[in-house]
Amino acid sequence: MLNESPCRSATGPPPLLRAEVLQAQSADVQTISGATVTSEAYLNSLQAALDAANL
Repeated sequence: MLNESPCRSATGPPPLLRAEVLQAQSADVQTISGATVTSEAYLNSLQAALDAANL
């Protein structure tokens, strides 16, 4: 299960994207308009972590 981390980075994903991922419990969500590059990088990284953890 994905949980919100108490540690937040200034360069982390946009809050709306993080909320969408947590609600969906998946990296399969749409990117945020105006933050496409950041969104895609975050979602790719998240999916890689989920794959590595066999989730």
